[in-house]
This record gives sequence, structure tokens and C-alpha cells, in this order.
Amino acid sequence: MGHVVTADWLAQQLESGEPVRVVDARTQEDYEAGHITGAIHISVDDVRETRDGVEGLLLPPEAFAKVVGARGIDHQTRVVVYDDFYGLAASRVAWSLLIYGHPNVSILQDEWAPRPLSTEVIHYPVTTFSPQFQKHYFAQLNDLKVPAADVVVLDVRDEGEYNAGHIDGAILWPWMSGANVVDDQAFRDDVLADLANVGVTPDKPVITYCRSGVRAAHTFWLLRNLGFDNVRNYDGSWIEWEHHHAKQGEVQ
Repeated sequence: MGHVVTADWLAQQLESGEPVRVVDARTQEDYEAGHITGAIHISVDDVRETRDGVEGLLLPPEAFAKVVGARGIDHQTRVVVYDDFYGLAASRVAWSLLIYGHPNVSILQDEWAPRPLSTEVIHYPVTTFSPQFQKHYFAQLNDLKVPAADVVVLDVRDEGEYNAGHIDGAILWPWMSGANVVDDQAFRDDVLADLANVGVTPDKPVITYCRSGVRAAHTFWLLRNLGFDNVRNYDGSWIEWEHHHAKQGEVQ
């Protein structure tokens, strides 16, 4: 299974009885109003916390394992994550699973509608999720202080945010540039030339960041889908960067 799957593929898997755990990454209210039959709910906030004054950081391994294990997910569970806004929230939840070693997680590429929805809340048996940290997908503050010369730091916020302050040397490429708004799909597959025009190419290591690592997770998956092998998402992103420099008394 690839990084993204279609609604047709997922429907076929569910109809055939194949064991797929579908994760709804929208709000609890949206989930309760109607979701893919059999889907469980894990929001972005379920897998993040505020730590040392920085909000939106990935849960530590033990806390993360408790959240997903309580929903019946272990490393053998095939997982597909979806939301209703171009895979934005789904990307962060899927990245969180990937970071802790889940080998088989994908994002739903297109809309589930007009297929029917369910309001039944499903509870799967609690299982044990054993986190296995994958540092090659994860960037932290020290990686951005003095990045290697060949690393591309990609700021995926909007232009106004970028102009108000950004990490030194960062390239601006707003995350929505990679969303397929024409076909209402999570990811585009025709942006390699656009990325190359700003200096982002598959032969270079890339670190993505935004305000809190959510939009950056979408671009992380986009690049992975396009064949970029060396991509990391900066978990703390601008919130942590700005917080750190404010503590140091530095002006951005």
C-alpha cells in the first residue's frame, strides 16, 4: 500500500472484509455527525501536547502508544487516515504514526462522498502499540540552528507569515501549492517543476516546517509521494523556533 490510497480502493477493501483500520482525523463533532463506517477517531490534538511552553509537540512515546493502543492500533494494523480538508489533519496524524514506527499507514487521497456515512461509534479491542522512533523523518530545533549546507529548509506557511519572520535561509512554498483543489484531492502529482523552480529537488535533503508542524506534515507526505527519500518534518516548527529565540532575547 502506498502513501496515499483512493476512496475506490478503500471501499473495495472494506467491502471484501480486509482488515483496514480507518482513522477519522477531523473534529470530534464532525466525526459524530457522520464518518466512514467502522472508522475510529484520532484528532491532531489527541497526539500532541504543550511542553516547556511550546504547544503542538508530538506526544512522548509512552503517551502516544496509549492513545493509539486504546483504539486498537498496533504495528500489524493497516491504517488509512482521512479528513475533509485536503488531507491536512490526516497528514499530521499519519506522520505521527510513521514517526513511531508504524510501517503501513496511508492517507485517503479523494473524498469519500457520495458513499454513505455512519454515526455508530466503534470500539476495537485495546492492543499494545510499541513505539519505535524513526529519527530520519523527524527534525528538531538543533537541526535548524545550523543545518547542513545541502539541506533545504522549506517554509510552507503563507506569504504573510513568512514575511513577518522565518528561519534563516528558508524557502517559501505554501502548503496549499501541493493540494489538488481542482479535483478536491489531498495531493497534486504535477508540482515537481514548481518545486524545482524554488530549489527543491529530490536529490537534496529537505526539512519542512510551518507554525506547529501540521501544514508541514502535508508537504512532508507530498514530497514523499513525489519520490523524495530524504524529508523530515520539524515538529516544533515556528512556535518552538520563536519561543526559543524569545527566551534567548533575540529579535526575529
